[in-house]
Amino acid sequence: MNRAWLLCLLSAGVSFGISGCPGGSANIPDTGTVADVPSVTDSAVADTGADARPPPFDAGPAPMCTITAEARHIVDRPGGDRLADPAQLLAVQGGFLVSARYVEERAAGAGDGGVGDASDSGTIAPPVVVADRSIVLPLGADGAPRPAVTLYDGTPMMTSTTAPRLHRTPTGALAILQEVRGNASSPDFLLRLHAAEIANDGTASMARVIRDRVALPDTTVMGAGIFGTSARVESIGDAGLVAASPISILLDSMGRDARPADVLLTNIWPIEVLEQRMRTRADNGAVLVYRRGTQMAFIPFDARGVPEPTGTFDVVGATVPSLEDAAAVGDGVIGVWSRNIAGTTEVHVVVAGNDHRLRLDQELERFSGEGPTVVSVVPAYGGAALVWRRGVDARARVRVAVVAPDGTIRVAPTDLVSAANIEGRIAVVSDGRQLTFVARDGIRADRWGYTFGRACLPAM
Repeated sequence: MNRAWLLCLLSAGVSFGISGCPGGSANIPDTGTVADVPSVTDSAVADTGADARPPPFDAGPAPMCTITAEARHIVDRPGGDRLADPAQLLAVQGGFLVSARYVEERAAGAGDGGVGDASDSGTIAPPVVVADRSIVLPLGADGAPRPAVTLYDGTPMMTSTTAPRLHRTPTGALAILQEVRGNASSPDFLLRLHAAEIANDGTASMARVIRDRVALPDTTVMGAGIFGTSARVESIGDAGLVAASPISILLDSMGRDARPADVLLTNIWPIEVLEQRMRTRADNGAVLVYRRGTQMAFIPFDARGVPEPTGTFDVVGATVPSLEDAAAVGDGVIGVWSRNIAGTTEVHVVVAGNDHRLRLDQELERFSGEGPTVVSVVPAYGGAALVWRRGVDARARVRVAVVAPDGTIRVAPTDLVSAANIEGRIAVVSDGRQLTFVARDGIRADRWGYTFGRACLPAM
């Protein structure tokens, strides 16, 4: 390899990524009141330091959307352990697939009372993991749940897993997940990738190993197949440091290699890559969107998975202390982030062109007393739909805004649908003006699970 990547000491159950040890988010001071949000009819760009706006984005005629807005609890698991946020929602023929990781812990030596044994020194033994599963929950077209499918259970092997990454295929989906055991300095350290095929009805093949010593890649479906970037472990040295090389992989719809070998990316890979998201572009290529320090950046790839000669782009002029999600729409890249400072929550969007020039850096909304939120973004009619939670408990609801790749905010933040008790990240898919989502909920302490919902984007 041309050069090595030093990745951090791993502890069991921690995802292994190219970015290594991300630092904490920057401590950005309060910026004051909410800025005005430009509407679709504004002829000038709000003064955000953005470069000149390109020609207006043509979204075409508005598609019909006649569904009734709804949000309802669909599945629960009693007990104290919680299912993680849904990692992904994928639309397939006849319904949807939800990917998640389920971890169940019990206090060491606990009986039915659920209290762990204390040692003579007064310390309590760490909890024992009794389940660590990579699962897929199939849903019907109306959100009705079918039996969950476990793709991988790491408990018997004393390994940790991840929520599977799902990719649409002609027969359903391909799931890719990671297995890891121990940390980098452990003699039994294990890191590998598994793949499983999932039919439209949710039935799945047995997961099989497709890579050894390769971390879970950031992947998307593009022209040449399922494409992504990852880190391949080359050696393990002293102090638990791992030498790893950045690579790109290309798979077919069954998880088989679509080219003779993985491609080293050491000549173009930045030293710092945080919170990366691989997304398909309109030209059937792909773009890796990531954070470098407090800047959004991206690397474009053509439809064959070859890095474009333009190289990496830093989007100068926007402060991005975290990158929660990203989308590629038209000739633009849209990144979203939020933060909570002293009880005040902010929601932000950044839009850049494929030429990396900043088109929009906007605070969309600010509110207090509702806790932190997480923003998701998906391509939708009008450009991209941004969704996040506002309110708590029975007052919780899904908020939405629509942002075009030219930097125009076509729909200012508005309530999409009430969704009592939802928490955390909202996994969402779009079909024209229709949005469908799944979110974790908490009805009461001993019963929690997922909420399914759908609604139409506001007319533009």
